Formats: sequence, C-alpha cells, structure tokens
Amino acid sequence: MLETSNLRKVLLALEQRLLDPAVRRSPDLAAELLADDFVEIGSSGRTFDKTAILDLFTLEEQNPSVLTIIDFSVRCLSSSIVLATYQIPETRSKRSSLWKLCGSQWQIVFHQGTIVPG
Repeated sequence: MLETSNLRKVLLALEQRLLDPAVRRSPDLAAELLADDFVEIGSSGRTFDKTAILDLFTLEEQNPSVLTIIDFSVRCLSSSIVLATYQIPETRSKRSSLWKLCGSQWQIVFHQGTIVPG
C-alpha cells in the first residue's frame, strides 16, 4: 500500500474524477471507478447501486456542475480499504467514501453524502 500522503493524493484525484462533469456524462468512464458491489446513500436518503448510478449518468438532462472538494482526509482501515472524507461547499454536504484496492486499481465500494444545515 502507498504511504498515507501519496494515498491521499491518489484518492483525492479519484474523488475529483468522479465529480468531473465529463466522467459523470460517461457511464463507461464512471464504471471503471465503481466496484461491482458499489452502494451509495445519497444526500436525499435514497440508496443506489452501481447500475442505478450509471443509469443516472446516462440521463440526457444530466448537467453536472463543477464541484470543489475541501477538507479531504483519508484513514486506512486495512491494507486494502481506505475511508475518505471531505466536504463540497457548493452543495453544503459532507461526504464519505470507502475505497478498496482491487488488484492494482482503487475502486469505490461505498459513498454517502449528508447535507449540512446552513
């Protein structure tokens, strides 16, 4: 496994990639980052699996905006599982993701967004 500072850089780049409007408009690009058993609890409280998320990405009206990640941190839970936490000020939300090392590639297995009251 990478040293924590390098791991932080790698996972921050992957989280930013998932928020990239070009990736969010391309289910093929997004699918590479999501583990097959991916689950998300959205800020709405709804639960999504990989298929549901990729279906959302194919909607024509999908017009993702550019989002900023702040206060990004990682915590190693094992040699192949890492918890990433951060905030997105544009949506006033706190986010957490579990990343799993699958072979030589990190994939997200869980994500949750929580709206922070203004």
